[in-house]
Amino acid sequence: MTNVEPGGADAEPAEGLPASTSYATTTSVPPDAPLPRGPVDSRHQLVAVPTFGSSPEHPPALVEVPKVDGWLSNMAPPCSRLPDAVRTAALTAHPADSDGALSLAWLRRTAALAHGCYQRAEYDRTAELVPTLMAATSASVFRDDDQRHIYTAMATAHLAVSKLALKFGDAQLAWVAADRAHARAAEADAPALIAVALFSIGCALLAMPGRERDAADVVERGLASTTRSGSRTAAALSGAGALTLLAAVVAARHNDRPSVRSYLRAAGVLADRLGSDRNDLWTGFGPTNVLIHHIGITARYDPERSIVLGEQLDTSRLHPALVSRRSQVHLDLATAFTQRPGGDASAVLHLLQAEQLSPQLFRVHPPAQALIVHLLRHERRAATPGLRALAARARVAT
Repeated sequence: MTNVEPGGADAEPAEGLPASTSYATTTSVPPDAPLPRGPVDSRHQLVAVPTFGSSPEHPPALVEVPKVDGWLSNMAPPCSRLPDAVRTAALTAHPADSDGALSLAWLRRTAALAHGCYQRAEYDRTAELVPTLMAATSASVFRDDDQRHIYTAMATAHLAVSKLALKFGDAQLAWVAADRAHARAAEADAPALIAVALFSIGCALLAMPGRERDAADVVERGLASTTRSGSRTAAALSGAGALTLLAAVVAARHNDRPSVRSYLRAAGVLADRLGSDRNDLWTGFGPTNVLIHHIGITARYDPERSIVLGEQLDTSRLHPALVSRRSQVHLDLATAFTQRPGGDASAVLHLLQAEQLSPQLFRVHPPAQALIVHLLRHERRAATPGLRALAARARVAT
């Protein structure tokens, strides 16, 4: 299943969720959790725990996590750790040092920069922005008297943190940040932003084991709200479209194929009304994004159909900033090819293309690491010559 992301439907899902929901549940490592010691047995796999500022010269540590069978449906993927500086800032940020008046324009620009860096798959840079950004959202006084504008900017900032946390596999923090975004969007009385915040909450819940029903409830609430508002602005259509795509992902998680088809058709109608591929409220919503989600969803239960749809996809139509969304397509197609007999070589090629687009992706994203682990388990080196080198770069032990 596609990885929806917040702000697009990476279930990245992802951008992502939207993207999107993950085809595997996510886990996080508590900041004070000790690294395991002792030998690694056959039930465990060594994977990387990224740290803020990791580099080839100072690579992240290897940690030991359980191997779980049935990876396509319910596998807990390799652990990934959000940088401690990001988690601390998101949970305990103090008002920024200032003369008592911060610039709302600065907050808007910095929040927009964080979203842009995230969508370009510059995750380290996004993480660097979070402490200052969160300190600003804790400040109570701005040079602008319009509280609605202030709350809108704060909601936008929290959404960027939610996206980043979910990309790193920290669904709990993603939920907290998305809930804060929803509260600020409600205070701003911004219906489209409320829809996007509910989308991000849904993405976070769907990434938690056993929270699918909660995610579905949030999505239904959001869709009901967008229906009542009746707005036809680009932002409103994008928010409704992101929620509708997430509803399709939730339905796929429950193997409800008629509902999947219904939601995808509804998303297509909204995309047609929008008229083109856009990036309003950093959702990346549009006709191409609907097709991307169709590919990601069918990769789970109809991989051959997913591969055929992939051949029809033209990602050049996407907004230029959506690098992360383009790389997600390759992860979804790699997922599809792993289910085709003899498809591992093609799967690895798609992983390499994803890495070329987003060099930091495999270091931070648990579902991407899970794909490498899966391929390594039944590796045929002659057919997948680039796999072990990719695993080494991703710090997944071979």
